[in-house]
Amino acid sequence: MSFCSNFVCDKSCDSELGLFHDTHVLKSLDCDFGISTKPYILSNESRRENTLQTLQKTQAAANGLHIGFSCWENYDFIAARKSCGAILSDISTSVYELHEAVKEMILASKDRSEFVERFIVFLEKHPEYERENSCAESIRSELQRNGSWLSEDAAFSAIQSLYRNGRIFHLRMNLCDREGFEVISKWMQQNGLACDTFYLSNIPDWLMENQGLDAMRRVKMAINRVLNRDTLVIHASEHFREDTGMPQRVCREFPYDPVAAFHKEL
Repeated sequence: MSFCSNFVCDKSCDSELGLFHDTHVLKSLDCDFGISTKPYILSNESRRENTLQTLQKTQAAANGLHIGFSCWENYDFIAARKSCGAILSDISTSVYELHEAVKEMILASKDRSEFVERFIVFLEKHPEYERENSCAESIRSELQRNGSWLSEDAAFSAIQSLYRNGRIFHLRMNLCDREGFEVISKWMQQNGLACDTFYLSNIPDWLMENQGLDAMRRVKMAINRVLNRDTLVIHASEHFREDTGMPQRVCREFPYDPVAAFHKEL
């Protein structure tokens, strides 16, 4: 049985999804850092099936919000947790622009198959986004990959519904932005939301290598503004690289310490 064969969104009908309040507060956080790196549309991390199994078996927060960096991997987590909304962030303008393009294609597509074909045409027109693991063949394989948000009609429809109702936001944001995460925390409280999942990818690795422990302390001070004792934090690290790649790990730790978390896993 695939992971979302029993996917039933608590508020599956568009008419039942209310609008979030004061969304202009989130939009004001968007900032162009002048950084534009080629995104990993599809994840190159390993043990992704284990991550989804953990997300499936762990009770989700009521009114749970997903916050995540990087690209499509976030959609898998949103679908697995039946998130009521999401904030998708990255410091790179290329990632932001990709999210915006994906949103338009999701809303314009009648189903997941049409979306995939639209996206492949998009890649042909924008080869700057294509990587070895995100060619046309790889994108089409998402329609069959167990756990993919594109492998089930219900999961795709849920993502589409969230976009249609203005419940997924795209931001260019620095993971070390303490003030920005404080704004998000207050916005979440105003809307009765809790951070259910937070996806870091391997950003802490990069920060440690390029900016040292001070950057890790700044990450800790920043993201703990939005986390709680029940938040599932998903990250990956080169410290645990295997033959199959850089493994994802899921931990539940509050306050979250990005250094200590490398050695903890649910």
